[in-house]
Amino acid sequence: MIQKKYFPRVETKIAAVIENEEGVHFNVVAVDASAEGVSIQCNTIKRNIITPGGRYISEGKPIELLVWLQLPFDDGQFETIGIRCHVTFSRRLSSHECQIGMRYSDFDQGAYETLLRYLQLS
Repeated sequence: MIQKKYFPRVETKIAAVIENEEGVHFNVVAVDASAEGVSIQCNTIKRNIITPGGRYISEGKPIELLVWLQLPFDDGQFETIGIRCHVTFSRRLSSHECQIGMRYSDFDQGAYETLLRYLQLS
């Protein structure tokens, strides 16, 4: 039986940039991360542009986003990794704040290993 490493979701505040399907970039905050996905928090205006009206399915498929996470390490250095994700949920947290959950679908070269190293240290 193959053992898959398990990394629980880590609560964090990571600077992130999202690129939507139209190529528009947004500065957001990643509020948790795991080996399988990441969630961001943003205001409702950004949420309505990233996932129009909170809808995360378009033409029968999940909306895809490019995400760059700026991962902090103990030595004071940051490593930015690029990931293609698809949106799994969009929820309102308050009248002005929303959370968008994403599942990873593809990584830049070496990005997954960097993410796992960050998760192990967190």
